[in-house]
Formats: sequence, structure tokens, C-alpha cells
Amino acid sequence: MGTLMLINTPVPAKNLKRVTIYVPPETFQDLEAWAEVEDRSLSNLGSRLVKDAVNTAKREGKLGDRTTAKKS
Repeated sequence: MGTLMLINTPVPAKNLKRVTIYVPPETFQDLEAWAEVEDRSLSNLGSRLVKDAVNTAKREGKLGDRTTAKKS
């Protein structure tokens, strides 16, 4: 496998983690339309949205001190 681009940062595909989510059909349709407008795959759009949300949570201090957290 090649390298995938996430938020303009090349990440080797072997280092990516998979997440499954369930959304209502209307939300799915909206996400598909949004991805198409931005010329992204639905997966890439979802990855960007999750990364943005995590960065916001970090800025707002919602993730606490993760320096001692276990890595899986």
C-alpha cells in the first residue's frame, strides 16, 4: 500500500487506525454531498472532521493530561 494524505500530512497506511461510526441516513447523505463538494472521499472527510474535533478538544483542555496514559 502507498501513503495516504490526511490533513496534508503523509501517513503510511500501515500506521492508520480504523474507526467505525453509525449515522442517520440524512447525515450520511449530507456527508457524501460535502465530500463531493470538497473533492474528497467520504473517509478522508471523516478523518479530517475527527482530527479537527480532537484538536479543538485539546485546545479546550477536554482531553486532560495524557502524558501518563497507556498507548495501545
